[in-house]
Amino acid sequence: MVRHAALIEHFHVFTDSWPAAHLLVTEEGEIVAANIAAQKLSGQEATCVGKKLSDFVNDQPDDLLQYLHVCARNKRPMPGAISWRQSGNGPHDYRCQGFVIEPHPSDSSALVIIHCETKDKAGNKFIALNRKMEELQAAYHKLASRTETLKSEIAKRTRMEKEQHALEKQMHHVQKLESLGIMAGGIAHDFNNMLMAVLGNADLALADLEPWSPVRPFIEEIEKVSRRAADLCRQMLAYSGRGQFVVKTVNLSDLLLDMAGMLEISVSKKAMLKFNCPENLPPVDSDPSQLRQIIMNLVINASEAIGNRSGVITVSTGAVECDRAYLAATFLDENLAEGLYTYLEVADTGHGMDEETKAKLFDPFFTTKFTGRGLGMSAVLGIMRGHKGGIKVYSEPGRGTTIKLLFPSVPDVLPEDMSAGPAGYGKWQGKGTVLLVDDDETVRAVGRQMLERLGFNVLTADDGSQGVAAYREHTAEIDLVLLDLTMPHMDGEETFREMRRISSGVRVVLSSGYNEQDVTQRFAGKGLAGFIQKPYTLEPLRDAIQKAFAKTFGSTD
Repeated sequence: MVRHAALIEHFHVFTDSWPAAHLLVTEEGEIVAANIAAQKLSGQEATCVGKKLSDFVNDQPDDLLQYLHVCARNKRPMPGAISWRQSGNGPHDYRCQGFVIEPHPSDSSALVIIHCETKDKAGNKFIALNRKMEELQAAYHKLASRTETLKSEIAKRTRMEKEQHALEKQMHHVQKLESLGIMAGGIAHDFNNMLMAVLGNADLALADLEPWSPVRPFIEEIEKVSRRAADLCRQMLAYSGRGQFVVKTVNLSDLLLDMAGMLEISVSKKAMLKFNCPENLPPVDSDPSQLRQIIMNLVINASEAIGNRSGVITVSTGAVECDRAYLAATFLDENLAEGLYTYLEVADTGHGMDEETKAKLFDPFFTTKFTGRGLGMSAVLGIMRGHKGGIKVYSEPGRGTTIKLLFPSVPDVLPEDMSAGPAGYGKWQGKGTVLLVDDDETVRAVGRQMLERLGFNVLTADDGSQGVAAYREHTAEIDLVLLDLTMPHMDGEETFREMRRISSGVRVVLSSGYNEQDVTQRFAGKGLAGFIQKPYTLEPLRDAIQKAFAKTFGSTD
C-alpha cells in the first residue's frame, strides 16, 4: 500500500538516529517497521519486520493485544510496560508509550508506534518523545491527504481510460460493421448482375422448351435456386443499408396486428404469443415489406430460443423520448438525433444470451443454431440502418431476450384519429406550460405531441412523486396539470392532494380509463378542473383543456 510504504519511510527518517527502541506495529501485533535500536533489542540478526511482537516479549499475548487495542482507540499517548526476552546482561523490563498513527483505515488495522525506555530514563525522555510523535503524526496526516488526492486522481484517470476503451471498442465495432456492409453491398450488386444473366437465360430456355422436354426439370431447378440466390442478395443489400425501400407513413401497431394471424402459425406450439399494441401510436416513415421481414425474423428467433419448453413471446409497440445517453447505448448509434422514437419490441422467455454471443449477434451468418441460415440478425441491422433507427438488446443466460427497435417518429404528423389536421382558423389554441404526469412512456410521448400541437410548453413526469417535485419546482410557470389517475407508488388522487397543499389554485385535468362519473364522484368538491377518458385524441383533449381554463378564468380566450 502506498500510504504504508511512505509512512515506513518517514518512521525511519525520524527514529533511526534515536538510541531508544521504536517499533511500528499493527493493532494485531505484527511488526511493520523497527528502528536500529529496536532491531538490536530484539536480538535478531535478520529483520524482525513481519513477525509478531509477542515473539520477543515475555508478556502474555492477550495482555499485549489489549494494550495495543487501547493505544489504537486513544488519540493521546498511552503508557505501559514491556518485558523483553534479551540475551546478555542488559535490562529486561522497559517502560513504553504507544501512539496511534493511523486509526482504522478501511483496508487494514490501526498502526501504533511503540517507544521503549529503561525505567530509570523514561521520565523526561517521554516528554521529548511526545513532541517528536506530534511531528510524525503531522507529517503522516499531510501524507494521507496527498495520498487521498492521488487516489482520487488515479480513480478519475482509470474511469476516463475505461470510457475511452469502451468508446474505441464501440467505434471498432461500428467500423467493422460498416466495412462489412460496404463489402456486402458491392458483392450483392455484382452478384445480382450475374444472376440476371442466369435467370434471364433460364427463363428464355423454358419459354422455348416443350412441356414434356426431359431437360425442363433441370432448367426449372436452375431458376428456383437462382431466385433463392436473389433473395440472399436482397438480404445482403439490406445489411449494407442499400436495399430498395418503398417508403410510406406506417402505424407500427396496425401493421403488427395485420400480421398477427401469420405470426401465430409461425411460432412453436409451445410458445404463447402476446401482443401489446397501443392505439394513437406516432407513425414512422418506413418500408412495410422490410418491417414485416424484421418482425417475422425476430418472432421466429424468439420461438426457436424457447425451443421445446413452454414459453411466452411478447410483441409490443410504443413511443419513447430518447436523449443522447439512451441512444449512445444502442447497437447502431450513428449520431442518431435526439427526440421522439416509435419502438417495436420482441421479448421471449427463452434461454437468453451471454456477453460473447451478444457481441456477435449482428455479424453476417453468425448463428447459435445450425449453419446455412442466411444473414439473419445482420439483415435486421442493415434494415434499421437504412431507416436511421437504433437497436437495443437486453439478454442474460436463463432470463430470456428482449430486442427493441427504435424508429424515428415522423415529425409534426399524428395518426388520422388523433388529429383532423393542423390547428386551423377558429380552433382554440392554448399558451403557457402544462405538466403531464403519467407512468406510461407512450402516453407521455404522444401526449407531449398533442399538447405542443395545441400551443403549450410541456413538462413531463413518470410517476406521482416526480410530478409533485416538478410542480413544487415550477409552480409559478405551470398553468395546468394533466394527471393520470392510476400510477404506482403515488396514485393520481394522492398526487392531486399533495399539489393542492403546494398551491390551492392548482388546475388539474384528470385522465383515466375509467368513465367520468366513477372518477369525478371521488373528487367531488375538491377543485378538480376537468376530466378526460383514455384513450383520448386531439380534439377531446383540446375541449377538456379549453373547458378547464374557462372554468377557472370564466372565458375561452
